[in-house]
Amino acid sequence: MRSTFSQATVVTHGAVLALTASVIADCAPWSPMGNGLVAVTALATLNDGSVVAGCPYVAGPTIQRWNGSTWTVLGTGVDYGVSALVTMPNGDLIAGGAFTTAGGNPARSVARWDGNNWHAMGTGLNGEVRALAVGPNGELYAGGLFSLGNQYDVAMWTGNGWAALGGGFNGGEGYIFALAVMPNGDVVAGGNFNGKIRRWDGSTWTTIGGGVDGAVYALAVMPNGDLVAGGAFLNAGSTPARRIARWNGSAWSSMANGMVNGNFNSEWVGSLKVLANGQLVAGGLFEVAGSAPASSIARWDGTHWWPLGGGVKALNTQNQVRAISVTPSGVIIAGGVFNRAGASLAANVASHILGPNTCLADFDCSNTLGADDVFEFLNAWFDAHPYADFNGRDGTDVQDIFEFLNAWFAGCP
Repeated sequence: MRSTFSQATVVTHGAVLALTASVIADCAPWSPMGNGLVAVTALATLNDGSVVAGCPYVAGPTIQRWNGSTWTVLGTGVDYGVSALVTMPNGDLIAGGAFTTAGGNPARSVARWDGNNWHAMGTGLNGEVRALAVGPNGELYAGGLFSLGNQYDVAMWTGNGWAALGGGFNGGEGYIFALAVMPNGDVVAGGNFNGKIRRWDGSTWTTIGGGVDGAVYALAVMPNGDLVAGGAFLNAGSTPARRIARWNGSAWSSMANGMVNGNFNSEWVGSLKVLANGQLVAGGLFEVAGSAPASSIARWDGTHWWPLGGGVKALNTQNQVRAISVTPSGVIIAGGVFNRAGASLAANVASHILGPNTCLADFDCSNTLGADDVFEFLNAWFDAHPYADFNGRDGTDVQDIFEFLNAWFAGCP
């Protein structure tokens, strides 16, 4: 979102500096969601706008719904962790994980919530379901680590039971962590199997573009039909692509240098969500997206990465965004492992509405001014990121540094 600050007056050591600044930034605050959750591994938005979260089996219920003020168990819940959620066109919710019961009745690894009750889906699947996806005509696909006879890890719901999709994968290849359906109905699977990313065209599974060199944890289809993959890789095909890459149907491309973490090579992208305006939100474990400061969550505008409200942080552990959802009104929901979102205390889940930066010098959206703001501004400036075009004159130059420092010394209102 571009927010224009016209003729903002900054007083610095008795001098008055008039700024005409156009800053593309999002420093609107994050909001905690009640008392939060123990951790979040999956999120979905129902047709009525309510949000459902899936949780690992640590303590307490593993599937809960947000009613606007508190989290409550969905029905009587399931008996073990939930790893994947998806909403069907008719409004039913499908949950996948490693559970054996839903609503107190047998339901092996996958179950359907109709708004009032849980239902088993055939005899279920005999291993963990880590990914769910819905096709253009309501087809339902599941991926994970399971078998259907001697066919493995990816299945389609027939209406009465589960059938391996395209003969499935070979046994022992590894997990499927992500599924996506292309506009023409082709199914894409990402995981830690050979090649890491494959496409089913209705007759054959094939590796896309030579594959990637690390696990794929998340997939998203852009409005123009391009595929975005996120994970723990450094190269897509022969193209350097740090943790995230875009496939246009014939070639891989990087997305502005990808993601970086302070602990080199520890970063990953684990969740992707396309917004109504066609932009993309990525979550995972990282400190910088492209050259923008972005604590584990960032927004892609088609050319550059931008911070999202100061991101999320954690104490005594690594902050992680493992799931993202968006409500019909455009509210972004992030879940994972963190205890702070922006400047707000938030236990592993928080909501955010895109909004402008009201203090230009608060470059990292932390609601306080410090040396980090200067370091991150200079990092973006040296990379010629438009986020560092402080005076809004369509390009970074030395004047942006002078004006940023003037605003930084002046402080925030």
